[in-house]
Amino acid sequence: MGAETRTYADAKTIALNYYYGRRTQMPYPLREAPFKKVENVVLSINAVIAAIESNTDIGQWLVYEYADSMGMLISGV
Repeated sequence: MGAETRTYADAKTIALNYYYGRRTQMPYPLREAPFKKVENVVLSINAVIAAIESNTDIGQWLVYEYADSMGMLISGV
């Protein structure tokens, strides 16, 4: 079975929904605690969401990483 192909916009929405859900499950103080390390940058869940929403280089990388982990391909690059 082949990988599902999505546009970047769709993949971004799916990734954001995932991270919003994770954040909702966290107590407020932990939302600013270290959550994910990208290269040498440690990000809180709030920083992950902000990076994706702002389309920073790290945010775009996070969208591609999440899409890959879900077996999605991103088209229209």
